[in-house]
Amino acid sequence: MVVLDGDQRPQKEILRSTELSGPDVSAQLKKIGIATRLRDSDEGSNAEKHSRRERQLNDWCFSHLRYLPGDCPENLLLEMIGERKRDSSKAAKEFWLDAARVSLGLEKEEYPPASDVLFEQRRRLAEVPNDSPVLAQIIKIVEETLSL
Repeated sequence: MVVLDGDQRPQKEILRSTELSGPDVSAQLKKIGIATRLRDSDEGSNAEKHSRRERQLNDWCFSHLRYLPGDCPENLLLEMIGERKRDSSKAAKEFWLDAARVSLGLEKEEYPPASDVLFEQRRRLAEVPNDSPVLAQIIKIVEETLSL
């Protein structure tokens, strides 16, 4: 199972390859960030193998690829800790930068390293209550995927 950030989610739901025509399989893979290419020298059975591989890859994505809820992980974590979701991913990232800065006792013009921002996020994630609706949503995504 692979879980990507919500901002990586394609516009349309991933479909099984049996629901798509040949070119649509390639197009769907591109929309989820996977580009496959048939070499110019590939003809006949090689082209059929390529198509079969694309369908296998597509079906693996259908069964194993999931996305976190929300528009960005920083906002997702804000929701989980009961904070107001920010209007943009940039604003959410700024919140966590400021939180790390305060936690470390840094001045406003000082910038904590990314590792310290991540530590602050992990520290706050540990405080998320077990009955968090967002946490329940993430657990549901995992359980449904593992039951396929």
